[in-house]
Amino acid sequence: AAGIPLAYTLAEMGKTVLLIERGGVRTENKRETYPIKAYGIELLNKDIAQEVLTLDKFLTHVPSLLCGGTCINGGVYIEETAEYFNFLEEKFGSKFDKQLVNASYEWVRQQIAQPMGLPKEYSEALIGGLTDLDFKPYVGPSVSATIGSWNGFSIFENDGKHLSPDRFRFASDILALGGLAEPPGPPSTLKILTRHEVL
Repeated sequence: AAGIPLAYTLAEMGKTVLLIERGGVRTENKRETYPIKAYGIELLNKDIAQEVLTLDKFLTHVPSLLCGGTCINGGVYIEETAEYFNFLEEKFGSKFDKQLVNASYEWVRQQIAQPMGLPKEYSEALIGGLTDLDFKPYVGPSVSATIGSWNGFSIFENDGKHLSPDRFRFASDILALGGLAEPPGPPSTLKILTRHEVL
């Protein structure tokens, strides 16, 4: 999934980019990859995900679609804090352009992330209970682990207080296919091949 924003950005800058995916695209399996109600079910479809046994003997799944893990994960959207990048720099000597990191986060967030919906009857009780326990002040939804926030962001559509089972999943293929771009569509220098393997 992370390669898609990179491919799109390079193509947008005028670079010729070939994006190769061994699997298909979500539109071939809309019922299992678009709505939140299908979360978990898609793992049974071998065209969407494959079982993998890790070296530690854990059974997990890897996606087989253009949008990578964003088509099969739980939809939680999290951004690392500045402290994380500071730690990587101090511990391992890694160098990051923090302005570019923040601009990248903002661009992806604007395309596919929204605050998670909370039904009114639960949200008021949750916030009230936590503030009574001195978890305050409540600062609202946050894209990172933030003191005072108990509501994160998600790649599932936020329909307010309804929490419909048909809420749409904004997976990273939206970025590659340019569904939210102005004008819509991928850059002309981005070529996408699905159901291909490189040997």
